[in-house]
Amino acid sequence: MCKNRKCNFNEMNIGPLFAANISKYIIYDKISVLNLSKNNLGDTGVNLLMKTITQTLSLVELNLSSNEITSNGFS
Repeated sequence: MCKNRKCNFNEMNIGPLFAANISKYIIYDKISVLNLSKNNLGDTGVNLLMKTITQTLSLVELNLSSNEITSNGFS
């Protein structure tokens, strides 16, 4: 699902565990575009991703739409 530093994982029914695992690759593989739309990340998955995303400068586009995220997911 990744090509030329662009990763598309939309509509794959993925949850927080996937977010924890992909976090490693965001930093080391220098992913620039990450599409995680229409999944089940929820607040837990987004919290895990945000910890990693704040440590990288390579990610310039992130799509988290339709992931059952509340305002708690970004706190």
